[in-house]
Amino acid sequence: MFGKLKEAAGGAAVRKAVDAITPTLTEQLEKVRELDPGLVRNDESYDQLFVQPALLAVGAGSGGLTSLVPSFNERFKAAMLRLRDELLVLDGERVELVEGFRERLPQVVLASLQQA
Repeated sequence: MFGKLKEAAGGAAVRKAVDAITPTLTEQLEKVRELDPGLVRNDESYDQLFVQPALLAVGAGSGGLTSLVPSFNERFKAAMLRLRDELLVLDGERVELVEGFRERLPQVVLASLQQA
């Protein structure tokens, strides 16, 4: 019984965290468009140039909500890899965002954070 309550509370915390971080993450995604697609495709450089700065910005802008999500940092990193695969277009000379990325962003992040 307590396991289900804890799971429900964790799910609510994840949803609140996603709502809180989406605006900051949207701003960070605008910056990723300045990066070379080859750097974004590479996990190590993507982590260094985008994921880590985004994690810092999201943590600072969340008002402490991210601390309520167990293993948030690891979940966030996994979510950013999925985000790269689903919302970024890396086959041109520039990084582009898929059409409708603003609408899809909260859904992709929520699904990723819940699975991780």
